[in-house]
Amino acid sequence: MAATLFAPFALLGIAAVVFDLSQSRRNRRDGVLATWGDLRMTTSLLIVGRGRSAARIPLAGLAATVTETGSSGDPTSHRVRVVIDHIAGESFCREQPYSYGSIGAARTFEILLNRAARPTHTAVETVALRTAA
Repeated sequence: MAATLFAPFALLGIAAVVFDLSQSRRNRRDGVLATWGDLRMTTSLLIVGRGRSAARIPLAGLAATVTETGSSGDPTSHRVRVVIDHIAGESFCREQPYSYGSIGAARTFEILLNRAARPTHTAVETVALRTAA
C-alpha cells in the first residue's frame, strides 16, 4: 500500500529533475547569463519563451525595470513585476509571486540586462611611469 502512494510522487520527482537538467543543458548551449521566469538573456539576445519557437530579441536599446505590486501584508497580491521596454516601440511584463528569491533574481536580471543593452565604451589611458630623479 505504501508503494502505491510513494510511486507517483517518486515518478513526478524524477520527471522534475530530468526537466530541470534538460533546461540547464539548453541554457549552457545558448550561453544564457541570467534567467527570470521564461525570460533568458545571453550576451546579445533576450530569449522569450521556451523551446525552438522562443522569440530572440537583440538587447541593444532594451531597458528593464523591476517593481513590486500589492502589499506585503497580503501575500496573494504581493508580486514581482519585470517590465522590458523598447521592444519595437512596445513593452511587455512578466510577474511572479513575491519571495526573497524572486525579487533577488529579478533585480539581478534587471541589472545584467540594462548593462548588456547599453554598453559603455571607456577609453583606456596609457599609464606613464616616471622614475624619481
